[in-house]
Amino acid sequence: MEKNSVFKKCPNCGFVWNKREDFLEDPEIRICGYQLNRSKLLSGLFLFHHGCLTTLAIEVEQFRDLYTGAVHQSLEKNPEHCPGYCDSRDSLQKCTVLCEGVFAREILLMIKNWPNKCNSSDCHYQNESPVQIQL
Repeated sequence: MEKNSVFKKCPNCGFVWNKREDFLEDPEIRICGYQLNRSKLLSGLFLFHHGCLTTLAIEVEQFRDLYTGAVHQSLEKNPEHCPGYCDSRDSLQKCTVLCEGVFAREILLMIKNWPNKCNSSDCHYQNESPVQIQL
């Protein structure tokens, strides 16, 4: 008997998403931030609000295949060129600087704009902006 795989389980309410697509399409999920890991970018964390009022963290690596563009070789460290979005956990803005961190920001924007099933009046997030958090 094959063991069922689980993409993510909510530590607060116990809800289970078996596939990434189910997670991204869930109307009770909203991306709320990104936590950079400077030594290993694929270990950075995307942060999500769940309708049960908890925040979930999932490694960038779980979404890496969504990005097919170029990956640059170094992080921009010059403050004249870098707007610092990667250092701000609740920033969901697009970055135009061509550095190693751009792929994660592009994935973040894909997730932010992912079509979900929030079409009913009982959807927790309908017509509501995601809450920004400070960690």
